[in-house]
Amino acid sequence: MYTGNHNNHQFCHRDFDEGQGFYAAQVCSECLVCQALDSAGEKAAEESAVALELAEKSAEESAEKVRIDAEQERARAKENRALAKETAPTPPPTPAPTPAPGVSGVGDPHLTNMYGERFDLYRTGVNVLLRIPQKAAPERTLLLVEADTQLMGTACSDLYFQVVSISGSWTNQSDSLQVFAKSDGRPNSMKWTRFDAISLKVVHGQTREGTDYLNVFAKNVFRAGYPVGGLLGADDHTLAATPPPQCLRRVFLHGSNVVDGYTPEAPHVASEGSESSVAAAYS
Repeated sequence: MYTGNHNNHQFCHRDFDEGQGFYAAQVCSECLVCQALDSAGEKAAEESAVALELAEKSAEESAEKVRIDAEQERARAKENRALAKETAPTPPPTPAPTPAPGVSGVGDPHLTNMYGERFDLYRTGVNVLLRIPQKAAPERTLLLVEADTQLMGTACSDLYFQVVSISGSWTNQSDSLQVFAKSDGRPNSMKWTRFDAISLKVVHGQTREGTDYLNVFAKNVFRAGYPVGGLLGADDHTLAATPPPQCLRRVFLHGSNVVDGYTPEAPHVASEGSESSVAAAYS
């Protein structure tokens, strides 16, 4: 019954030979082979199960690491945002925009500089109204505006611009531009003219007494891109705006009466035609 190649060993594990005292599987050659094959298969199956278990464990560990890394990254990002919020400087309030003031020299003459300061000019001769850059040498000057200021009456305040000269590389010419209060066929005014960022205008005026004079206006001075000098710029105007001693008002006592007037050396004779121009702001 248990002969080779008959494949009857499938029952070998239950069939017991009482005479010999063995199960068939213990003496059947085919069963011994089968047992060896079964053992190898069981070992392979066990190894496969272990490998699968290790692979699943590794996958679980990888997934856990990814999860932990993601949580740590979110925590770091949150900390960075909090730190940036704490250390970021508070932006200053946005100031209200202010128009760039215009500058001018008008009348006898009343000046308004780039800072809005108003003063009267008492210095005769050539006065620098604008110089760009402020301390530039003549050969490096971009724009120079000068006014020849003359005393045209008997009063200390009867000073007027008689000639305005404009020079510098921004004029794009070698000779200076000149405007004259007394034209005599020469230009006595200039419409708004742009010199790079600066615009200038010269207006002819005349008092009721027939005194010719010039008014000077400039705008966009703050857009020059350079420090601006001159009486209409940032230069100090203290001396130019100080009346000479003979023009200071004095108080004379005559008995019990008080007379307020000018010194005898320069009696104050008001000119009816003296201009009392008001400097306006041009933007």
